[in-house]
Amino acid sequence: EGSAIVTGKVYLYSGAKTLLGSRNWQKMSPFNYTWYAWLRTGPIQEAYRAAYQEVFEQLSKPMAYIPPSGRGPTSLEASQNIVSDADRLDRKMKPRPRDFALVVGIERYQNAPPAEYAERDATTVRAYLLALGVPEENIIFLLGQRATRAGLERYLEEWLPRNVAADSRVYFYYSGHGAPDPTDGAAYVIPWDGDPAFLRSSAYPLSLLYKKLAALPAGEVVALLDSCFSGAGGRSVLVAGARPLVNVIQPVATNDPKLSVLTAAGANEIAGTIAEQGHGLFTYFILKGLQGAADGDGDKHVTLGELSRYVLTQVRRAARRQNREQTPQLLSAAKEVSLY
Repeated sequence: EGSAIVTGKVYLYSGAKTLLGSRNWQKMSPFNYTWYAWLRTGPIQEAYRAAYQEVFEQLSKPMAYIPPSGRGPTSLEASQNIVSDADRLDRKMKPRPRDFALVVGIERYQNAPPAEYAERDATTVRAYLLALGVPEENIIFLLGQRATRAGLERYLEEWLPRNVAADSRVYFYYSGHGAPDPTDGAAYVIPWDGDPAFLRSSAYPLSLLYKKLAALPAGEVVALLDSCFSGAGGRSVLVAGARPLVNVIQPVATNDPKLSVLTAAGANEIAGTIAEQGHGLFTYFILKGLQGAADGDGDKHVTLGELSRYVLTQVRRAARRQNREQTPQLLSAAKEVSLY
């Protein structure tokens, strides 16, 4: 076991020639592999990716984005300049070395339209989990192109079962598209390389997701899904040419009391965004609730039950201001679970 320090320099450009700034960076990454295996596998790539992401955020936040000549910023570029009042959790809990998390965020897809702010959602949730005591080395962070179907299978079906223990709490967070199978209404999570036209071979069934989470040898599992499965828009897609008149069948999460699932919307609703905050509507109020807004009894602790009640009230109210309905769902929940 040991650690390695990766150093370098990041340059931020506008277009091809205008240098906006640069910054040196250094990232320490722990490892418990042989040195040779560490060099050949994921940890060194993760160190580079995490260091670049941290420095890019630090470097780009103080300055306005300057788009290349002739076009305005894309939604991904514009989201980098949004500062939300939910982006920070101003508390630091004691470390929980036995806890784990799998955090997934996909904004740009290979075969589907973008899911606005999904990667920003996932990045912020990861920061919150660190503040809640989950060790950095226990968080698998699948962002964008890393969030393939094979990646989901690898970490959900192999890595987590091998690492969690009976006293572990496992968090699963997903922000991105869902889709219904037009033939039978079955719901699927869409990975980066998923294709709405070939759900059964390229996407991940929601029923299987619940099954694998429930089977983990952990004490508690908390799943948060900022997605929808109606095919009617928002964070849901449907095969090209089909119309969103699908009777979606969302599976019952499980009868296992250790698994708690909080989803963004009802079966035939869409999960929307709150553009001025740069987040999914559901994720934004999850974050605000964890900041303390969900602490209904004022005891400085937030339970899953308190969080779900707060999120349901706030999301429903905000969606109606957007002239639509969105009703978060709490499934098979152990409401007494204290999130902090």
